[in-house]
Amino acid sequence: MGADQKERMRGLLALAMWADSAMSAAAMLHIETRGSGPAVVVLHGTPQDPDSFLDTLTGVTLHVVHLPGYGRSSSSVPISDMQAVERAIEEACEQRGIESPVLVGCSGGAYRALSIALHGRMSLAGLGLVGGFAGLAPEHRAALRQMADLFEQGHDMSEPLRAAMFSEGFVKREPERAQRYVEATLASAPPRILADDLRAAADAPDLGPRLRPLTIPVQLAVGELDAATPLAYSHVLATGLDVELQRVPAVGHLLHLEAPSVWQAIIDALVVERSMR
Repeated sequence: MGADQKERMRGLLALAMWADSAMSAAAMLHIETRGSGPAVVVLHGTPQDPDSFLDTLTGVTLHVVHLPGYGRSSSSVPISDMQAVERAIEEACEQRGIESPVLVGCSGGAYRALSIALHGRMSLAGLGLVGGFAGLAPEHRAALRQMADLFEQGHDMSEPLRAAMFSEGFVKREPERAQRYVEATLASAPPRILADDLRAAADAPDLGPRLRPLTIPVQLAVGELDAATPLAYSHVLATGLDVELQRVPAVGHLLHLEAPSVWQAIIDALVVERSMR
């Protein structure tokens, strides 16, 4: 075998190993599927219980991705590696035959969904961003790193999570439901994974300079009382993507729990626009 042939064989072997690694990584991501209808893929937040999205939508096939280390997903893909997780999501959807879905992200999941849409490797029928951001202010990044340290040190993070996730009105009206959500989120992944996910968000590159109008339908919404991702972040998205921002009054970070009818309407609008294309 000549030198050129050996080099070509090495290249083919490397490509095969990469493909096998990508398929293995994607296979480690669990995707929970419910319902029937147009495909909607949901990416949960940072941190967030992925199962909180189950049974929140009608009229669609809902695919909830469990990010690495959360729920029923392996942590073989480091949650701290934004690009690797993004590729694993794309590969997992492809392997499961989820074609041209509406992609919806909440909070940190909105950042990941936006990045996937901007990269353009995955065919999408629409994009929904709820309580999202393109980039974080320095003080916000510092706060996330501090929260990550507290998780790793074993502190009780119930109260900080409740305050960040919900409006005060919701906690007063439904204290038990808010508490169940907090407990489920804390149990959805080991403290190390929760900490690494927070640090990944803190270190994530600013997508602001890459924002541009997209060729797919986009729905953008945020609760006016969102303490986790303030309104200013959504205004940046609205300007950069050239879309209208839906501000939901008297609602905190978790639109799908505090304002389920608005959450359903966002998805319905994307599905309708998809059918008209």
